[in-house]
Amino acid sequence: MKNDKEQLFLYAYKAFAFEYYKSMVALNALRDLFKRIPQKLKKYPFLVVPHYRREQLKQIEMDYYKSFFDKGLIKKEYSGLETEIIEIPYKILFATTECISPAFDIIGNKVKTKTGKMMRRMFITIFPDNDKSYILLSYLSSDKKNFERYVQLLKSADERLLFNYLSVFLPLYSENLVISPVLWNHWGKEKQSAFNGLVNIINEDIIIFERRLAKNLKKIHKHKCPMPECSCNLFERL
Repeated sequence: MKNDKEQLFLYAYKAFAFEYYKSMVALNALRDLFKRIPQKLKKYPFLVVPHYRREQLKQIEMDYYKSFFDKGLIKKEYSGLETEIIEIPYKILFATTECISPAFDIIGNKVKTKTGKMMRRMFITIFPDNDKSYILLSYLSSDKKNFERYVQLLKSADERLLFNYLSVFLPLYSENLVISPVLWNHWGKEKQSAFNGLVNIINEDIIIFERRLAKNLKKIHKHKCPMPECSCNLFERL
């Protein structure tokens, strides 16, 4: 896998494609809303207009990445993408693909995800394969200054910290995460409820949660103490 540039490119493209489609649907839904019931725009402009502008900006960002992936697919040219691979020596019981702009890294520091006015994005793919599993961390070479340190910190972290960080981080950001019924049933109602709580944090509550988590990660890093076990550990080995 490490030397198969096409395969790594396609994994990153899959993560991008899901987010691109979601962004396109959201923007088209807002435009359709304005056409069908324009009175909503007049009644709640302070809510609708900023949301619409955010979706417009996101679509511009998505189109930037689309041009990169389109060019690579059409010309079969797979350079320009950096991918780091973390191998797990056992089969995990979930899989996910994500196109994200992480707010903070594994030691609680803010990640510089903006260059100019544009939000930069990376592509994460995590999946089991026979008796092993893989974490693929990809980003454009042009975005190296944004994500290189973030990725290297993940690669150098001890297993407990990495798995606990990702077990909180992934459900907070991902809408494309699949969990095996074996792991889900093993968790029981209490852990299932904790997981659903993470998945359903939205809007300003996400920012508040991120700040608290980043603060705790900084303390853990500063005092060299182990990270508390996540109640819903996605990487739990059964």
